[in-house]
Amino acid sequence: MKLTAAYKKVGEWWAAWVEEIPGVNTQGATLEEARENLRDALRMVLEANRELSEKEQEATRRDWWKTENQYPSQIPAVKCRSPAVAAKSFS
Repeated sequence: MKLTAAYKKVGEWWAAWVEEIPGVNTQGATLEEARENLRDALRMVLEANRELSEKEQEATRRDWWKTENQYPSQIPAVKCRSPAVAAKSFS
């Protein structure tokens, strides 16, 4: 994966960010320090996004398990207006 690192001298500091990923930005007293800080910022944002994604997937799996594995007493009853319709539906 190729990403675009952008650097801009602002006063005595260097600002740095990754164009493609919001939230990956930093600064440094020198261009080299800004580069190192940007690598660290990118690593932290990717790790945080991975953790959030894993938690979301776990919650989705847990919710699916609850709905797919209910005991018969927990499944809502289906109400039919006519006994003939109920007999046709389940025969």
